[in-house]
Amino acid sequence: MKKVIVSVKGQSGPGDEGLMELITEGKLYKKENAFYISYKETGVTGMEGTTTTLKVEENRVTLIRHGTVASTFVFEEGVENISHYATEFGVFTVAVTANRIESALDENGGVVAVSYSLDMMEKEQNEFIMTVREVNDDGYSTEN
Repeated sequence: MKKVIVSVKGQSGPGDEGLMELITEGKLYKKENAFYISYKETGVTGMEGTTTTLKVEENRVTLIRHGTVASTFVFEEGVENISHYATEFGVFTVAVTANRIESALDENGGVVAVSYSLDMMEKEQNEFIMTVREVNDDGYSTEN
């Protein structure tokens, strides 16, 4: 398990209003044929008290959240997956369909990008790009 710096850039809906970026410390590890990236959410995302784990496999990305928000979203290109999204306001049923998944991860980090449709009551196009960089013993990223 490696300490890493995780940068998540998210876009929900059209325009710049839905832009969000989170930079935080996290952990990266490989188990069997999947890479796992885990980090704690902050007030920036509105999910403080939640831990997010991304499981990255060859043709699938699974986003797992537990804490103040609980959900599991499975992203597979062209496949609609139904999930439940539990918040302090109740549980919502959500359909997610990945339009594009790109992943270039190894034991030192890399990038995962997912473009997807989210359908709660109406379809909304979303995207996130996660960059992961290894951290040196002094706490700084190995890349500038």
